[in-house]
Amino acid sequence: MQSAWVNLRFGLTPDQDRLPCLLLKPLPDGHTEGRVPDISMMFGEYYKFREWDIISGAVSMQKLTDLGLDDIALKI
Repeated sequence: MQSAWVNLRFGLTPDQDRLPCLLLKPLPDGHTEGRVPDISMMFGEYYKFREWDIISGAVSMQKLTDLGLDDIALKI
């Protein structure tokens, strides 16, 4: 929740979510040899799981209400 709030406060969007370059390189050996994770799909699933808007990165009003954060929902 904190990262969603910080992102919203500073105007960051899901397009600006990044992982370290090392995680985006195919591994030279092992079970996942030569594979690179589908980061855009993974971010989309993460945002859906957290109930954040996939376009803006904002927490849904319903999620804030469910968490008892109505006062924050009114400020957004």
